Amino acid sequence: MAPDHPLATRTTGVSFQDLNKEPFITLANEYVHAQAFHQVSRAAGVRPKVVFKTHDVHVLKTLVAKNSGISFLTTLALEPQDHLVALPLLDLGAPKFIISVATRAKTYGIY
Repeated sequence: MAPDHPLATRTTGVSFQDLNKEPFITLANEYVHAQAFHQVSRAAGVRPKVVFKTHDVHVLKTLVAKNSGISFLTTLALEPQDHLVALPLLDLGAPKFIISVATRAKTYGIY
């Protein structure tokens, strides 16, 4: 969320039910963030108001920084120059984003 958002001063985090009336800017349905957003919404029993969906993370972060809404992103997507405030979700069972990389033991090719 934007630094001047009323919830940005919280120090412990936020439950998803606290966000029920907030306008959300989300990534398009193809992104894992959208799937996690829907999972958390259902688990919390809320229907958040999505005001804009985008395929572009930069556009999403710019709109959130301008206080056009809040979003649901992993902190890996945030950079200090985004000037955004990230609050942890306090809900039990909030999704964790686990990223794995697999490579071949031997790689052939030109380097």
